[in-house]
Amino acid sequence: MRVSRGIGFAAVAVMVAAAPAQMHRVAKKDNVTRAIGVYEWTGDDIKKPLASRLVPVSLFVDGDYQDAGLYLARPVPLALSTDVVYELQDAGEPKGLLDLDFARNLKPDAAVSSVYDQGWMGYGKWQPLPVDKPKPPQKVVLESADKDDSRPKLGRKDKDKKDKSNSKDSKDSKNGKDKDQSGVTGVGDDPSDDADRPTLKKRTEKEKRDAIKNDTANVQTLGDLNDDPDRPKIMRGKPAKLAEAPQLSGIPANLHQIVAVSDAASREIHDFTYRFRDPSEKTEIQTKLEKVAMSMVAPLPAVSPAPIKTGGVSRSTGARSKLKAAPVAETPAVKLADEKFSAFELSYNSAPVFVLEAHTNGEGGTPVKYVTIVAQNDSFGEPQVAVKTVTDAIHMDTTPRMHLVGVVDAEASNRASLVMELRGEQARSFALYRVIGGQATKFFETGVTQ
Repeated sequence: MRVSRGIGFAAVAVMVAAAPAQMHRVAKKDNVTRAIGVYEWTGDDIKKPLASRLVPVSLFVDGDYQDAGLYLARPVPLALSTDVVYELQDAGEPKGLLDLDFARNLKPDAAVSSVYDQGWMGYGKWQPLPVDKPKPPQKVVLESADKDDSRPKLGRKDKDKKDKSNSKDSKDSKNGKDKDQSGVTGVGDDPSDDADRPTLKKRTEKEKRDAIKNDTANVQTLGDLNDDPDRPKIMRGKPAKLAEAPQLSGIPANLHQIVAVSDAASREIHDFTYRFRDPSEKTEIQTKLEKVAMSMVAPLPAVSPAPIKTGGVSRSTGARSKLKAAPVAETPAVKLADEKFSAFELSYNSAPVFVLEAHTNGEGGTPVKYVTIVAQNDSFGEPQVAVKTVTDAIHMDTTPRMHLVGVVDAEASNRASLVMELRGEQARSFALYRVIGGQATKFFETGVTQ
């Protein structure tokens, strides 16, 4: 009997211990689908660009990175689907929206100089950020006297039966049991009907209606339209409002770039800009990086030629010949031009990361050199160089010019990466770099466009 009693107590103990494990609830993992692109435009105002385009970069889906210009191209890549909305960001701060209207797969034309124009590009319109309307004051709802069961009731219409009938009709409608369309099932061949297809942020039906409303808001009627000499005539083709936006071509001199992000989920804003303690800290860091850049672009010191021997002296006189030093060519002074100094905090409480870009002006007939330096502060607050590159027009195919587009949280992890443009003489690509512990790692790069 003692043995059976011990076994019974042990079984109860096991059941009690297992109960909390069975009640444990595992939170559903956030399935992130996030597209990154680079919005390029020309002109003085991003709101009214002279020409523009969206270059797809990366797509984070199912925990991995894909080339946004190639992923699910059936025929248009997922990241460039019509009505996809991108948020334009400067170091994580929203600066506007981009509504995609269409995409094109560009191919280089031998008859036309189309450098860098190859691959899928997206085109759309800039839109302002939505403004949250103030919520109306909440209405005070008083308890109805009808809810008092003790209150005497008079004869009324049978409202309960009517409500039940309406609820039944609505329930049947939700279940697809329409009396007029019983048994009819609609099957669409639109790729968006695929339940397993990842989705990005798209325009809602209300946003589409508002866009059409804004386009027609400025229309005015003045008298009879037949009396207007400037009245447009009926013609074939697209109206002016629906005409395609000017498409950017090549790499113009006044090109502007900004990071674009599309995510179906709404996420909190994370500003990755590093705030210096005071102006002296910024000056100190920038000066140190400028010294590194100057050492990289400085020309090699001129080599002194062999000394020139003076003639006219006879050996019989015992006089020694004199050597005259040849003049040494002066090394031209090099100055940095178009400096761009940026500072970021790529994650919460991380060491700041600094990026310096500049180029020379080709002093003394030397080729123009482009230099880029990425550094991060160490534990002592001193900037340690993580990446440094220098190139010129002759060597850009082997050592591309590294240009910072911005920083972006490419996988919604509150950790940003550097978005770099790697530009060669006739081709370019975009890459993402992580900077951790003073080391920079390139973990993603797009295909080359040429």
